[in-house]
Parts: sequence; C-alpha cells; structure tokens
Amino acid sequence: MPPALKQTGNANVYNDVLDRANQVAVTDDLNNYFGPHAPVFLATYEKIRARRGLRRMMPATWSWQLLFTSYTWFYYRKLWLTATLTACAMTLSSALPAMFDNALSLALTLLMCVYGKPWYVRTALNQIVKADRLGLSGDARRLHLMQAGGISPLAAALASVAMVLLLIGSNWLMLQDAYQLLTPVGGG
Repeated sequence: MPPALKQTGNANVYNDVLDRANQVAVTDDLNNYFGPHAPVFLATYEKIRARRGLRRMMPATWSWQLLFTSYTWFYYRKLWLTATLTACAMTLSSALPAMFDNALSLALTLLMCVYGKPWYVRTALNQIVKADRLGLSGDARRLHLMQAGGISPLAAALASVAMVLLLIGSNWLMLQDAYQLLTPVGGG
C-alpha cells in the first residue's frame, strides 16, 4: 500500500491522488472508470486538480444531461445510492403541496446539474483509492475500474420508465380533468 494512503480523512486521500506526480496513470485509471464520454469528466477532474482548499472536490459545473434526464443519469453512470436517494426525494416531493413540490424539485435538479459531474469524479477517485488499497495493477486494476464504473443503459431505461410512471401518477387528477374537458358533453 502506498504510504500516502495511510493518512486519515477522505480529503487527504483525494489530495494524494489529485497531486500525484504520475498523472498519466491516474488519467488511465479515470478513462477505464468513466467509459463513454471520458473527456467530459476528465475536464472536470482537471478543474478539481486546479483548485485548493476545502471546496476543492466540488467545483461548480453544468450538465445538460442531468437537466434533461434527472436522476436517471445517476443510474446510467452506476451511482446507485445517489440515484436512489435522489429518486426517493423527488418522489416524496410530489406528495408535498404544489408550491413546495416545485421548489424542492427545482432545487434538487439544479444541485444535480451543478454538482453531478464532480460527484461522479469523486466516485471514480474512491475506486482508484480502493484499487490502490487492494494492490491491484495491470489488467486486474483495469477490470476492477471498468466494472465499478462505466455505464448501465438498462438501469437508465428502467429508471426512465419509473420516472414516467411517477409523472403520470403525480399528475393523474390533472390528466383526468383534462380528459373530461376534452370529452364532448352528451356522449356525442
């Protein structure tokens, strides 16, 4: 185990990876973890590397994908816990009065759009640290990172279906009212 990993606290561990002299190896690891569209996340990684201090790990970015796909993006990128917690929060927000529902959903969506990519990079760094702690190298390391990361189109598709059902369910009364307005009076 590299001596730098014996430090306590995630910030120190992240800093050890971010400040390694051999960034080519880190970039290779990140490419293996990210899978498709790795350059987008490598750019976010470079933003993180350029920062210092307590907020180093969470630079503000923007993700149009998150804006349009919501929590399904987290499922697509295999961030299972984040996706599930966000989906639950959005589902629970639909039970709140309309004013709070819209504000909570909007706040969650904006947080996802701004901090989704840095969160994903942080997850990749966790897997790099795990691979270091396990002493993985070569093909075993690459396989570990590829299996932990990458994408899951099936999970994204299932989450999308669930989201559509949630939208229909939360707007069911409004849809029924609209149907009644469009139905001719007198059965004609």
